[in-house]
Order: sequence, then structure tokens, then C-alpha cells
Amino acid sequence: MVSHDDQVELAGFLAYDCTVLLAMFVAFVRHWDRTPIRERHPTIVIVIEVLVALIPYSDWVVSQYPGSVMASLVGVVIFDMTPLHGTLLRTMFLYCNYRRTKAKVLLSATGVALCPPVVDVATSNAGQGQPGRVGQQRPQVTRVDVFFAAHPFLVRETFWFKAFLGCIVADLVVIAVTYAMCSGMATLPASFTSFNNGATYLHLILMVVFIVRLGNCHDAFHIKFEITTNAVLGFVAAIVIDYVIPPAGDVHSTTKRLATWLLTKVTTSVSLLLPVCWARRGVTRVGPQYGRMDRLLDVDVVRMAFTEYLQKEFAVESMLFYEARRQFTRKWSRAVDRTPLSVMTTLSEQSHSSASMAPEWAVPVGSVPGELVDDAYAIYKTFIKVGAPFEINISSGLRRAYEALFEPDRVEQSPAGAQAPPAEFDVVDKAMFDRAWGELRHMLEYAAFQRFLETDIAADILKMG
Repeated sequence: MVSHDDQVELAGFLAYDCTVLLAMFVAFVRHWDRTPIRERHPTIVIVIEVLVALIPYSDWVVSQYPGSVMASLVGVVIFDMTPLHGTLLRTMFLYCNYRRTKAKVLLSATGVALCPPVVDVATSNAGQGQPGRVGQQRPQVTRVDVFFAAHPFLVRETFWFKAFLGCIVADLVVIAVTYAMCSGMATLPASFTSFNNGATYLHLILMVVFIVRLGNCHDAFHIKFEITTNAVLGFVAAIVIDYVIPPAGDVHSTTKRLATWLLTKVTTSVSLLLPVCWARRGVTRVGPQYGRMDRLLDVDVVRMAFTEYLQKEFAVESMLFYEARRQFTRKWSRAVDRTPLSVMTTLSEQSHSSASMAPEWAVPVGSVPGELVDDAYAIYKTFIKVGAPFEINISSGLRRAYEALFEPDRVEQSPAGAQAPPAEFDVVDKAMFDRAWGELRHMLEYAAFQRFLETDIAADILKMG
């Protein structure tokens, strides 16, 4: 006999699902062919979300048959674990897509690294007028990269859907074995409950591991954001349901059923409603606002691919300068105290490592390490000075300004009547090379970078997330 409270609970489930949840599904299907829903591989997504929507009903049905081991097994294994399988497989698919795209960037037709060497500006020879070392290589191709490049089936939806069906078959085997072992028992043993909880947390931990391994991949269609959000919600809800909600003598108590219902509706909203909102508003990371070069170059794979593209165009010095400037900025942030400094530095080709540093006020503050001054001078000698081995294309006025800072003796010896260089710089600081990069970025962004975005590898990178 179904109690009145259970009838009210079931009516509430049905009312929500027949109105709000149904509207979400209809909106999701209506925008099926639009970005970013089209890129979410809806077949497996729809199956997962249907199963997630049924979890509260399975718990409700199981609670009506407390003495049935089979009912408990079906509810716990099929309707609780199967959605976790699907979400984990989606995370693994995203990771495989990322690794395969990265492998395609690293591999050439001959199977060697595509990326050129990076300039190492930290050199002890800068004081003798030597440029920074060129020889620190980007990460080489590994066996893992070769594996992902040689197995394209890892990024096909059919493979992962078959894996999803295989997980369901494995669940059925677990049900059959457990039912045979628990024959004659009124309820499932506590050991099986512990095993099921362990499997749940294992799924969530693996999801977090793959998400972390994705690093700063270009999450073009917010798939990583969606999966990460659901993983965090799953962790929090699992802890609350298992350890915070006080036990009431029944695994499927009303409080736990309502907590499970709330979790499933929130995760379903994240997976269905947010993509619809993004599709209607056109919020994807492949639009003009995310096509800007300075944003995309923050992604490691984009940076490697664009460097390789510029190498083919015989203009790689711009990205080598970008990488050297990036290393200099990061090293400065690690080495120098965050307290602002006004560092008046005078350099010459023979004594560039000697710096006269005067704080703007009398409060004791840190000083710029000589190694950073050496690094700045190495960048100047390698990229900016006239005749540098990787001379970049910047305006003559800006080049003379850098020359006035790093080689004041040469400026003083200029022919009489020559125009004095502008006083653009009088300090050595973290942002001293931003002006040069700003000019390069303006030239690259509307020419070479736009051509790069039209290549096949750029299309793969933009669709990676």
C-alpha cells in the first residue's frame, strides 16, 4: 500500500518532469543542429540525461519494495551507476580529442616534432654580447602522442557509445552475480553498499583526473565547463547523501530521495538548459571575441600550432619573441617582490648587468635581481637590436627607444644632427617588452593569424572543447 506522502512525492516528480524538464528536452532537441549543441554528440548525451531523469523514480519504486533484492540491485546499479558511466566516458572522449589534436600538432609527415626551438633568454654569456641560447626544445613527440595520432577511432562517437553499452552489460553481470550471491536475503548486505559507494567515488575521481589532464585546453563549446560543474556537484552531493544526511534506517528514505532528486535536476539543467542558452545567444569560444590572438595564444596547443605555421611562412621570429617575453614575464613575477619599484637602469654592452636602482620612496623594498637584467638584455640582443639573429619587425622609433635603454653609449655616439631617440623607457620592469609585442600582435592578428585560423589544424583546435 503506497502511503499518502509517497503519493504526494510521486505527483511532485511527475509535475516537474512533465513541465520544466520536458521543456528543457524540447528546447535541446529544437536547437539540435546549432552550436554548441551540435558538437556535444547528442546521442550519448540524450541517453545519459534520460537515465538521470529516471533516477528519482527508480529510488521511489525501490522504496516501495524494501524486501526485494532484485529491485534494489536494479535501482542502485542500473539507474545510479549507468549515468556515471556515461559522464565518465564523455570526459574520456574529450581528453582523447584533446590529445589527438595535440599529437597532430606535434607530428609531421615524417613523425618528428613540428615545433621550433625556443629562445632561452637566461644565459650567462649575455655579458659578453652573446645572444640568448637557442636550443631548448619544445616537448618532443612521445609514444602516447604517436598512439593517439595512429588511432582515430578514439575520437569517434560510435566507439564511445559502444563502450557505454559495454558498461551497461557489465552492470547487468554485476546484478546477476550479486543476486545469485544474495539469494534468500531480505536486503542487500552492507558490503555491497560499500562497494557501490566506492565505485561511485572512483568514477568521480577519474573524472577529476581527466579534467585536470585537460589543462588549459580551448573549451570552445563549454563542454569541459559542463562536465567539471557536474563532477563538482556529484562530489558534493555524494558526500552529503552518504555522510551528512542522518540515517533513518532505510537507504531510500524520503530525505535521501529528495536529495537525489535535487541533484539530478540540477545536473540535468546544467547539461540541457545551459547549452540551449549558449546556442540562442551564440556564446561560444570561436566567435570574434575569442578569435583574438592574445586570448587564443594562452592555450598551449594553439601556441605550438601557430609557431609551426609561422615557421612555414618564414616568420617564426615573432612567436620566438613572444615565448621569450612570456618566459621573462613569468620569471620576473616569481623573482621580484610584488611591491612596486621604480628602477632606473643604465646598461651598456660591456656592463649591462650592473644596474643603478633607486626606489621611488625611502621605504625599503626588494631590488631587481641581476639575472633579470641579463635576461632583458639577452632579449634585446636576440630580437630587437639591428642585425639581431631573430630581428623582429617593429617601428624604428621603438627600436631606438630600446637602444637608448640598453646601449646608451652607442646613442651618445650618434652622428651630429641625428634625431634623438624618444624617451620611451627609463626602467627595466616586467612590462618593458609589451610595446614591442603590441606592434607585432597588431601585424600578426589581422594577417598571419587570420590565415592560420583557416587551416585544418586550427579548425580541429577550435573544436577540441
